[in-house]
Amino acid sequence: MKLVIDPGHGGSDPGAVGSYSKEKDINLLLSLKLKNKLTASGISVICTREDDSEVSLQKRCDIANNYGADYFISMHCNSAKDTGASGTETYCLATGGKAYELAKVLQQAMIEFNNNKDRGVKVANYYVLKYTNMPAVIIETMFLSNQQEEERLNNTQWQDLFTSYLAEAICVYLGFTPVLSNKTPIMGGAEATAKQMDIFLRKFNADAPYLAELYLKVGKLEGVRGDLAFAQSILETGYFRFEGAVSKAQNNFAGLGATGNGVQGAVFGTPEEGITAQIQHLKAYATTNPLNTVQVDPRFNLVQRGSAPYWEDLNGKWAVPGNGYGENVVKIWNEILTVSVENQVEHYAQEAYDEWKAKGIVLEDHDLNTPITWGEYVITQQRIKNLE
Repeated sequence: MKLVIDPGHGGSDPGAVGSYSKEKDINLLLSLKLKNKLTASGISVICTREDDSEVSLQKRCDIANNYGADYFISMHCNSAKDTGASGTETYCLATGGKAYELAKVLQQAMIEFNNNKDRGVKVANYYVLKYTNMPAVIIETMFLSNQQEEERLNNTQWQDLFTSYLAEAICVYLGFTPVLSNKTPIMGGAEATAKQMDIFLRKFNADAPYLAELYLKVGKLEGVRGDLAFAQSILETGYFRFEGAVSKAQNNFAGLGATGNGVQGAVFGTPEEGITAQIQHLKAYATTNPLNTVQVDPRFNLVQRGSAPYWEDLNGKWAVPGNGYGENVVKIWNEILTVSVENQVEHYAQEAYDEWKAKGIVLEDHDLNTPITWGEYVITQQRIKNLE
């Protein structure tokens, strides 16, 4: 069974705008949470976007059609000039058939959970409904223009419970047994952004390396939640201060091979290699699926494959005795998710500079408004040349 979840809008298209939040952000969060819950239940799920990127309507259809999806669900929030407008509604292309049946199931589940106005299942000729080759529905969860509903849409606890309820309804409809554990899956899509991750880390260590983008990139390649792996590294390295047995020069951000009694553990040539090894080791624990990247984890074959699909299952495995190890990783991750990036003033060259930091072209933090020396310039050029 293959399912595509489509977080509506994204990039320069915010969708509906509430008093303090944007539809594109809520759509993405709900979609990723729903994807992770459905994946844990054995359904193959992809999202048309997993970050704040702009994806055309045709591209969304192409992703679903090329994937050979069995169903397509597009996630949206509603809005109206009347701030008192409220409720939930669902759209499909026509009455009758699988799309209509799924729309009724989703609508019923959302109304039961939200206990709000039932605006019904409606027929519409929207682009993604018309040009996808499988049964497709659009859900309008609630109204961002309604203050009470906007507050619920932005509440983390509501998001988790809502997507669990929705996932259960989908699983029952598709004939799958829902696996709605309170544990946190290792596999799935990231929910935090690189900016949230970097801002959070620098609250505790202003000199920490810029590695968030690499964690998201490598995590996506293997299907591992890169934001949670980043939270694990924060726990393992003490906010990248490296005050334990493992040194900064080892590029070992999760204590791989550091088994105690002064044993320093594995050494990796670059930050990306070290992050890749960590992601691969997590995948070894979480699933029996093969790697999508060249193996660099020296301890990959020492793991009982699939023995720890959840972060909380790593207690006593990744860390010994490891009481509360996975819970502490998840706690840090939840704190990262609370970081607001709306009011962060960023230098015009910050994104390019962060990329240089991630690639090791520059190793220390610099004030972007301060000129560099000739020595610094020569070193950066040499490092760029070595990357070619």
